[in-house]
Amino acid sequence: MDFLRRVIKNYLNRIPFKKIERKYTGQKTPIYIELYDVWVVDTDWGVECGDINYIMSEFTRSGVYYQFTTKRNPRVEDADHEHNFNDVLYAVADDPENFSYKPFEKEYSTQEIMYIEAILAKYREISLKKRG
Repeated sequence: MDFLRRVIKNYLNRIPFKKIERKYTGQKTPIYIELYDVWVVDTDWGVECGDINYIMSEFTRSGVYYQFTTKRNPRVEDADHEHNFNDVLYAVADDPENFSYKPFEKEYSTQEIMYIEAILAKYREISLKKRG
Protein backbone atom coordinates (compact mmCIF):
# COMPACT_ATOMS: atom_id res chain seq x y z
CA MET A 1 0.00 0.00 0.00
CA ASP A 2 2.93 2.39 0.54
CA PHE A 3 3.72 2.25 -3.19
CA LEU A 4 0.10 3.06 -4.03
CA ARG A 5 0.08 5.98 -1.60
CA ARG A 6 3.26 7.38 -3.21
CA VAL A 7 1.72 7.07 -6.68
CA ILE A 8 -1.46 8.83 -5.55
CA LYS A 9 0.49 11.57 -3.78
CA ASN A 10 2.64 12.19 -6.86
CA TYR A 11 -0.47 12.23 -9.06
CA LEU A 12 -2.31 14.66 -6.79
CA ASN A 13 0.72 16.95 -6.54
CA ARG A 14 0.49 17.68 -10.27
CA ILE A 15 -3.11 18.91 -10.07
CA PRO A 16 -3.40 22.69 -9.46
CA PHE A 17 -6.29 22.56 -6.99
CA LYS A 18 -6.39 26.31 -6.34
CA LYS A 19 -6.57 27.06 -10.07
CA ILE A 20 -9.34 24.49 -10.53
CA GLU A 21 -11.21 25.89 -7.54
CA ARG A 22 -11.15 29.41 -8.96
CA LYS A 23 -12.08 28.34 -12.48
CA TYR A 24 -14.93 25.99 -11.52
CA THR A 25 -16.61 27.93 -8.73
CA GLY A 26 -20.28 27.90 -9.67
CA GLN A 27 -20.04 24.61 -11.63
CA LYS A 28 -23.03 22.96 -9.94
CA THR A 29 -23.05 19.80 -12.09
CA PRO A 30 -20.08 17.43 -12.37
CA ILE A 31 -17.69 18.12 -15.22
CA TYR A 32 -14.68 16.10 -16.39
CA ILE A 33 -11.30 17.81 -16.84
CA GLU A 34 -9.43 15.63 -19.30
CA LEU A 35 -6.10 17.42 -18.84
CA TYR A 36 -5.91 16.30 -15.20
CA ASP A 37 -8.14 13.20 -15.48
CA VAL A 38 -10.39 14.44 -12.65
CA TRP A 39 -14.03 15.34 -12.14
CA VAL A 40 -15.06 18.65 -10.54
CA VAL A 41 -18.22 20.00 -8.96
CA ASP A 42 -18.98 23.04 -6.82
CA THR A 43 -20.95 21.93 -3.77
CA ASP A 44 -22.50 23.91 -0.94
CA TRP A 45 -19.23 23.40 1.00
CA GLY A 46 -16.83 24.27 -1.84
CA VAL A 47 -15.33 23.01 -5.07
CA GLU A 48 -14.48 19.31 -4.95
CA CYS A 49 -12.36 17.36 -7.40
CA GLY A 50 -11.54 13.68 -7.66
CA ASP A 51 -12.63 10.49 -9.35
CA ILE A 52 -16.18 10.00 -10.61
CA ASN A 53 -17.25 7.99 -7.57
CA TYR A 54 -16.13 10.66 -5.13
CA ILE A 55 -17.60 13.52 -7.14
CA MET A 56 -20.98 11.87 -7.57
CA SER A 57 -21.14 11.14 -3.85
CA GLU A 58 -20.32 14.79 -3.06
CA PHE A 59 -22.77 15.99 -5.73
CA THR A 60 -25.64 13.94 -4.29
CA ARG A 61 -24.53 13.89 -0.63
CA SER A 62 -24.94 10.13 -0.73
CA GLY A 63 -23.04 7.22 -2.21
CA VAL A 64 -21.87 3.73 -1.39
CA TYR A 65 -20.33 2.71 1.91
CA TYR A 66 -18.57 -0.60 2.55
CA GLN A 67 -17.50 -1.55 6.07
CA PHE A 68 -15.07 -4.36 6.89
CA THR A 69 -12.58 -5.51 9.48
CA THR A 70 -8.89 -6.31 9.09
CA LYS A 71 -5.96 -6.99 11.40
CA ARG A 72 -5.50 -3.22 11.73
CA ASN A 73 -9.15 -2.73 12.78
CA PRO A 74 -10.38 -6.13 14.00
CA ARG A 75 -13.30 -4.96 16.16
CA VAL A 76 -16.69 -4.41 14.51
CA GLU A 77 -17.06 -1.19 16.53
CA ASP A 78 -13.85 0.13 14.92
CA ALA A 79 -14.49 -1.24 11.43
CA ASP A 80 -12.72 0.34 8.51
CA HIS A 81 -14.69 1.48 5.49
CA GLU A 82 -14.39 2.53 1.87
CA HIS A 83 -16.64 4.36 -0.55
CA ASN A 84 -15.55 2.45 -3.63
CA PHE A 85 -15.55 -1.30 -4.23
CA ASN A 86 -12.08 -1.18 -5.84
CA ASP A 87 -10.72 0.19 -2.56
CA VAL A 88 -12.35 -2.74 -0.76
CA LEU A 89 -10.37 -5.02 -3.08
CA TYR A 90 -7.16 -3.21 -2.09
CA ALA A 91 -8.02 -3.99 1.56
CA VAL A 92 -8.65 -7.65 0.68
CA ALA A 93 -5.31 -7.89 -1.13
CA ASP A 94 -3.48 -6.06 1.67
CA ASP A 95 -4.75 -8.38 4.42
CA PRO A 96 -6.50 -11.50 3.02
CA GLU A 97 -5.95 -13.52 6.20
CA ASN A 98 -7.91 -11.09 8.36
CA PHE A 99 -10.30 -9.33 5.98
CA SER A 100 -13.99 -9.79 6.80
CA TYR A 101 -17.12 -8.10 5.53
CA LYS A 102 -19.21 -9.78 8.25
CA PRO A 103 -21.49 -8.56 9.87
CA PHE A 104 -21.82 -5.89 7.15
CA GLU A 105 -23.20 -8.14 4.40
CA LYS A 106 -26.13 -5.78 3.74
CA GLU A 107 -23.70 -3.18 2.39
CA TYR A 108 -22.50 -5.57 -0.34
CA SER A 109 -24.32 -7.03 -3.33
CA THR A 110 -24.51 -10.79 -3.75
CA GLN A 111 -22.12 -10.51 -6.70
CA GLU A 112 -19.59 -8.52 -4.65
CA ILE A 113 -19.71 -11.08 -1.82
CA MET A 114 -19.19 -13.95 -4.27
CA TYR A 115 -16.23 -12.09 -5.79
CA ILE A 116 -14.62 -11.42 -2.40
CA GLU A 117 -15.18 -15.04 -1.35
CA ALA A 118 -13.52 -16.28 -4.56
CA ILE A 119 -10.52 -14.02 -3.94
CA LEU A 120 -10.19 -15.14 -0.30
CA ALA A 121 -10.52 -18.80 -1.33
CA LYS A 122 -7.71 -18.37 -3.86
CA TYR A 123 -5.48 -16.82 -1.21
CA ARG A 124 -6.25 -19.73 1.15
CA GLU A 125 -5.54 -22.29 -1.59
CA ILE A 126 -2.15 -20.75 -2.35
CA SER A 127 -1.32 -20.47 1.35
CA LEU A 128 -2.11 -24.18 1.89
CA LYS A 129 0.08 -25.19 -1.07
CA LYS A 130 2.98 -23.19 0.36
CA ARG A 131 2.65 -24.97 3.74
CA GLY A 132 2.20 -28.45 2.30
